Amino acid sequence: MKKVIFSAILLIQLSCFAETTLHYNCSAPMIEDQNTFTMTSSLSLKNFSPDSPTSWILKQDITGLFLQESAQNSPQELHFNVAGTAKKVMTDGKKLLKLALRNRLKGQFIQLNLNDSNKLSSSIEIENGTVYKSSCKVLSIETCSFGSDYFDILNNPRINTQELGVIKKRMKAFDETIPVRKVRVILDETQSFLMFYTFNYAVDGGSTFGQIEDDEGRIVAKIQNSMLYQCNVMTPLSL
Repeated sequence: MKKVIFSAILLIQLSCFAETTLHYNCSAPMIEDQNTFTMTSSLSLKNFSPDSPTSWILKQDITGLFLQESAQNSPQELHFNVAGTAKKVMTDGKKLLKLALRNRLKGQFIQLNLNDSNKLSSSIEIENGTVYKSSCKVLSIETCSFGSDYFDILNNPRINTQELGVIKKRMKAFDETIPVRKVRVILDETQSFLMFYTFNYAVDGGSTFGQIEDDEGRIVAKIQNSMLYQCNVMTPLSL
């Protein structure tokens, strides 16, 4: 078994490369002569870390968005597909996260100022030029505890690994039973998982495919082309 000592500095460095999920909420009261919006949603950030002022938001869907026009009684639900950036800024000694999102093809622009003390500082502009306002805040920020790829697992200071040999197992990535390596993964010396991954060039084309399971056999992360996807073992982060 590989023995390692937990290092807070290395953990911060790891989060630079792991995909990070931002959960946020926008709300606004009913205001006469003011178009508003409400939203509770999540976005995936790339290159998020305490030391990096800018993160990238690759093309993805925004759901849970409702636009409320001042002259209408019922809100309208909209689905946006956007990309953009997330920038950390300091205002009056307080950290804010500014999201600049857009879909240029449809003329949709979103500016979210998360944790801004100024009311209704966030805005959405739709195709016809109508602008909606809201107040937005961060609910939580979290990143995959294993890292971003198979190699992070082997080098993660929070993880001990133990090789358990080669077995035959039915793998979801191939939908067939193939030889795979079995590895015990211990996270923070308290959480135990099993990792199964390919190692045969004839089977995986030279890349690593596999999955990580909890002790009850539930898949908690998938490995495709050595990258981790659909991870649901998360570590909280802060701005």
